[in-house]
Amino acid sequence: MRTIRFLCRSVLAASVLWSASSLALAQGIVFGQIGPFTKLPVPDAVEVNQGIKAYLTQANKTGIKGQKITLFEADDQYSAEGFLEQFPKALEKKPLALISPIGSAA
Repeated sequence: MRTIRFLCRSVLAASVLWSASSLALAQGIVFGQIGPFTKLPVPDAVEVNQGIKAYLTQANKTGIKGQKITLFEADDQYSAEGFLEQFPKALEKKPLALISPIGSAA
């Protein structure tokens, strides 16, 4: 629980700092998560993702300086090859950060 709380506070702090840039004003604030959503250890990535989404729901009620925060997920199937495949795709979405990469491949 402390880890999720820490992650959420980190996301909020980074969002406040990022929101001042013109890029953030143009596209909103984007975060991504690459993790094992379909293979073991599935519960870790899914539970962290649910915690982040719950926090973002609260934060998006007012937004950060009027900007909404979005989160995308990418499934690496808990493999180095999967992570290497998903990483460039995730970067194309220009996230402020990739949150909580989970697994040996990360």
